[in-house]
Formats: sequence, C-alpha cells, structure tokens
Amino acid sequence: MVKINASNRIMREKIQAQKKFPFWAYCMMKMIPRPFPEGMGEFMDKMGMKPTMGVDIHSNLYYNPEFVDGLDDDELRGVLIHETAHLFLQHHTRMIKRNHQIANIAMDIVVNNMLLQNGFTLPIRMKGDKSKAKFIIPKNNEFDLEPFGIKYIIKNIDKKPVEQVYDEIIGKLTNNNEALKKLLEGQFDSHIFTEQEGKGDGSGEGKGEKGIFSGVSDEGRKKIEQEWKDTLIEASEHCRRSRGVLPLGMERMI
Repeated sequence: MVKINASNRIMREKIQAQKKFPFWAYCMMKMIPRPFPEGMGEFMDKMGMKPTMGVDIHSNLYYNPEFVDGLDDDELRGVLIHETAHLFLQHHTRMIKRNHQIANIAMDIVVNNMLLQNGFTLPIRMKGDKSKAKFIIPKNNEFDLEPFGIKYIIKNIDKKPVEQVYDEIIGKLTNNNEALKKLLEGQFDSHIFTEQEGKGDGSGEGKGEKGIFSGVSDEGRKKIEQEWKDTLIEASEHCRRSRGVLPLGMERMI
C-alpha cells in the first residue's frame, strides 16, 4: 500500500468532512496547511511545547509531518477540528493579553471538551514521545488537575467560556512550575499568538520584539474577528442545507 504523505492526508480529511461533518468542514476549509517554519521547533522546546500542530490568527495551519504520520484517520480528524475550533472561537484575540502558556491550557480544556461532546476521537498521547505524557482530555465535562500535582477539579466545562476556565487555573499554576510543565506536556497542539512569539518574554503582555500581533493592526484584528463571525453564520446555513446536525455547544455562538 502506498503511504499518503501528511499534506495529502490533511487535504483528504478536509474533503471527506464535507459529507460527514458539514459545519466543521465549512470552517475547516478556511485553514491553510503548511509545515512548521524553520526554527519553530527549537522555540517550542524552550517553551515546553511540542511541535505537533497549531494555528495562528491568519488561519495558517502549521503541522509537523511526523506528528501527522503518528495519528490514525479518526485522530487526525479530531485534531484538525480542534484547530478549527480555536479559530472560530477567536481564542487568539480573546486570550491575547493573558499568560500564553496558561491560556493555551485553558483553550485546550474547553475545545477538547466540546469535541468529546460531539463524539470526535482525540489522541491520548504523542507517538514516540519518551515522556509518555498524556494529552489534556476532559471527562464528563470535568478536568481533574490532581494528576498534575494540584488538588482541584474544573467542573461544568461546557457551561464556561475559556476566560472563566483560565481564571480558575491561573492562581493555581502561577509559581507552580512543576504542575505547569506537566500540563504543557499534555498539549497536542501549539497556539501561535504572534509571528515571532519566540522573541517575547513569555509573559503574554505584549513585550515581544514586534508586539503581540506582528503585522496585524487593531483594525485588521477586528476585520478577522468579523470574518469568523460571518463564517459561523455561513457554516450554520451550509449545515442546514446539507441536512447536517449543528454541533453541541454552538447554539450560544450563532
């Protein structure tokens, strides 16, 4: 059997989703797949993140071919929809003034919970990862922080916006480097807030060499936000015409 490369597998999943998951597929087609740029892996290692997959404000979908190769088709579909959700939920603009590492964790908790509610499959751990760290996967609308060294359970995730989840964990992770490290190891994607995020100090307060949204003005950000709001409405109509089912958790977004 001829092996399909990572780029073609991603394109195949985007196409196949048109029939099975019309809402997600419509949003997914906005993403532009491309391999991680040179040097990004080194930066992610320093930040405790894995060079797996991630999106930026411009809807670029960055991926590591080795990571994609280690996923089965159901897992790849789940990860692609995970990245799509970050974009239409506008996480990059909503969480920009918060600590990026902790914001990444809160975003994954919310998005993965939504995907599990909708019956998608997510990878449990990264293939070949020597740390054997498990990914951030909620269960029954809850996420238990005890395995990461914190006695606390985030409950009713489906009823909380990402900002509320962030507020719940920020105080518990600040100055708790060990717990933060374990949680960062549990991310299967990397959220790219800036074009040169590696230039910053990691505080998430816009102290990087080129600022937070390098090359994107306030007007440009507002335009991108409006485009995604319009996309949600269009995706809902596309889903209706395709006789698809609107995903759970989307009613309050439309």
